[in-house]
Amino acid sequence: MKASIGQIEVLSPELHAIVAGLHENDGPLCQSIYDEIRETVSDYRLAAEVGLPDDLKASLTWHVRLWHEALLQARTPSEDVLEQAGALTRRRVHQGIPLDSLLRAFRIGSGGLWRALIEAVTGDEILEKELLLKVSPYLLRHFDIVSHHVAQAYMDEQFQQASWRDRVRGELWSVVSARREDAEAFARYCRILSIDAEAVHVAIVFAVHDVAGGTRLDSQTFIRISREMGMDGENCMYIRYRDHLVMWVPAGRGEPLVDGDRRIGKCAQQVIDRIGKIERAGVGLPGAGAAAWWTSLEQAFRAIEHGQGSGACVSRYSHILLDEAIAHSDSTRQFLGAILDRLAVEPHLLETLQAYFQHKQHRKSVASALGVHPNTVDHRLQRIETLLSGDFNDVAWLATLSAALRLQRSDVTKER
Repeated sequence: MKASIGQIEVLSPELHAIVAGLHENDGPLCQSIYDEIRETVSDYRLAAEVGLPDDLKASLTWHVRLWHEALLQARTPSEDVLEQAGALTRRRVHQGIPLDSLLRAFRIGSGGLWRALIEAVTGDEILEKELLLKVSPYLLRHFDIVSHHVAQAYMDEQFQQASWRDRVRGELWSVVSARREDAEAFARYCRILSIDAEAVHVAIVFAVHDVAGGTRLDSQTFIRISREMGMDGENCMYIRYRDHLVMWVPAGRGEPLVDGDRRIGKCAQQVIDRIGKIERAGVGLPGAGAAAWWTSLEQAFRAIEHGQGSGACVSRYSHILLDEAIAHSDSTRQFLGAILDRLAVEPHLLETLQAYFQHKQHRKSVASALGVHPNTVDHRLQRIETLLSGDFNDVAWLATLSAALRLQRSDVTKER
């Protein structure tokens, strides 16, 4: 009786012999498929897992032999065999191979196996017809069964991994947000996530498009963002907090803090450029330990709020240190306000002082910008010195004047 689609019809002795020969000498075929996968699927080529190439070869050989044995024995894979396929697949989750890349590799493999059979019977019309009528219906069914089982095993493993990691992240967040004095718990949960608890970390806050409308980030997007930030997508700390994505990024070992601050800011900009759901980012200052993580988080939120007013995509707290110092000290604001009030009596003095800093204290440039003679600028600067009992050669006094102007700009921005 003729087999239905999805079942395997017993092969003729001639075709059986050809498949047996491919089965006994499958090394070149396996190598050819391996090379095509590595060349075509970048995740297999670029993965950091050292043992992946050997593991891929072993898995590939197993699947090639499974296909040949199914044809030779005219028998579909048993549940036990499919469980073995699932076990091979689960390792890909831990090796960082995405599911779409895994399934693409399967399609490449099935194509390679079919081409090998076609090449083996080319020129023999009888065997070509047998291949078309007997084998091709089962080819699709075979790889549909195996790839479905593989995809299910992958998603199950991914869910299990994500589930326990999310629980650990939740525990770590409870320490950072409410039990910052519990250094032992902080170290324990960091260790479970393969995070160096003693290393310096920086908090980054990402604003997500249309959060109020229900836009969410899936786990793969979290992983993509973490990789853009130079981290392992699985072993990192991230949470959703106040409708933002928060991540803690390790500073480079031995990297100067200033260089690290600039590098992390650039990485955050890459996330915005490459991942459409992210619109703005705030970067805190580096620190080690639960209390420092929380402080950096607060700083990152203040930075992103400041950036929203200025229109910046990436705002670093290091750029608003003086603004923050001014904003959180009533006496400082009162003193700087008194400086502005005194200059406001003669408005052209305040205008001149603003231009003086904008043009990097170059008096001719200031005169040109204001449309006055350089001597006029000199007279106005002398008047400022007289009113405020200061000296433009005094660096500390210059810093105070600059802070007063920053306060004025901040107040104007708030009024808007």
